[in-house]
Amino acid sequence: MRSEWGFRTDTGRATVADGRLRVSGSLRGVLGKRWREGWARKGSGRRLLFLVSLLGTASVLPRALRSLPDVLAGRADVSSLLLVAGAGFVVAAVAYRAARTRSVPLRAIAEVRRVDRDRLRVEYGDGERDKLDVETPTAADADEAVEIFRLRGVPVEDLTDADGPESSEFRRRLRAKERDK
Repeated sequence: MRSEWGFRTDTGRATVADGRLRVSGSLRGVLGKRWREGWARKGSGRRLLFLVSLLGTASVLPRALRSLPDVLAGRADVSSLLLVAGAGFVVAAVAYRAARTRSVPLRAIAEVRRVDRDRLRVEYGDGERDKLDVETPTAADADEAVEIFRLRGVPVEDLTDADGPESSEFRRRLRAKERDK
């Protein structure tokens, strides 16, 4: 179910509800980000390099799976050990990125800054401020995030702010939702 108080991020979804900002990842989001960075936003030379690295990775994983029983039994050679260790590290890193959730209480947020067309920086904490960077896949998702934060009473500094008709429908829906509470 999609929350009216949520927006897409590069690696998953963010929700502003119950007095907290929650930024969570998903396997689909992590893989989608890799696709956008490697294929959709690059020129033809970089796309070829991305394709070669993707095919190389796809060919290594089955070999690592075939070597896994020997490694677990203790009769593997050094190359099999390194192959399984490398594949395990990659799988663990992707799983960590996909499963982690970062959470910040709204009352602790000092300011949200839109630092780029599709990137927000959330500053929170007392005294020494911590920062949480939230990247969105598109500028429209960043627009949506800015409006959600503003309607939730979080101060937002948006240097790219432009009141255009493209966000008026979204603003109307959120304001109507606030009135209905």
